[in-house]
Amino acid sequence: MSKSRHPATSRPGFGNSDREKAAPAANAATRRLAGARTRYAEEWSAGNARRFSADGLYRWMARALPGETTVLEVGIGDGSGTIALLEAGHAVISVDENPACLRLAERRLLSAGAQVAYETREIAQPDGIRYRIRYSAPALPVPDCGALLIEGDILDDPALIHWLGDGSAVDAVVCWLMGTYLERAQNSTIARLGIRTPWDYRATVHRSVCGVADTILPSDGILHFVDRGDVPESEAGTEHYRTYYRSQAMGTALTMGPLDYIRYHEPAPDTPAAIRLTAAETGRDPDRAQKALISVIFRKR
Repeated sequence: MSKSRHPATSRPGFGNSDREKAAPAANAATRRLAGARTRYAEEWSAGNARRFSADGLYRWMARALPGETTVLEVGIGDGSGTIALLEAGHAVISVDENPACLRLAERRLLSAGAQVAYETREIAQPDGIRYRIRYSAPALPVPDCGALLIEGDILDDPALIHWLGDGSAVDAVVCWLMGTYLERAQNSTIARLGIRTPWDYRATVHRSVCGVADTILPSDGILHFVDRGDVPESEAGTEHYRTYYRSQAMGTALTMGPLDYIRYHEPAPDTPAAIRLTAAETGRDPDRAQKALISVIFRKR
């Protein structure tokens, strides 16, 4: 596979002056945005990622990817999954629409001794009572090692998809433990796509990730989803998940492989900083049902 790649390198201040010059007047939605993003990043890190890391769950996820590959990570959380991927020998491009998650992850990665670059691309603008995000074209090269953290939205970022190319830059795509904050509902893209519930959001992101993977992966490239859910305690439970994920990949050249899962424990109900599952996602009381991380792998034909 021919690749033009380079080590992750930083570009201090990249995009900052343009953002300052172009920043439009804020409305209520844009003013709330930064605080909501920061709260989400801090709560996920302190309440969820810390427990998952301590239990070795990110390493369990990373073991699903073979060899040394270049991985597109959709949603970075606090960087715990990124660290597991780097430790497994992969180069990582981590894209997230939440700059607070990217900044938190950058600090964690640097503390762990990783080679990290960060590319700023976002400009938030009022859009009536909502907000919208514009992204500049990516400028840094695809890394050959280390991690490139890049602002972007898998739901609406054609410049990012163009930069990733058509099968020469990325060997695998992962979307692990996807979630978001309530204020994201005020993004005009979310409204345009008709997303009204957390479950709508999850399914829409999964469909988008499947479409992106179908576009950018080479033949035999891997797409890996991991999500929280109820333990599939029967064949019917397993088939429920398989039917869901298969439906997200309809119309693509992605072929579903075996479904795997590992039992885990959510942070205690009295943990103040934690992003909790919702009843709409599990179908049962999320604090009572036995939980599992559901792992599904697709390969590009």
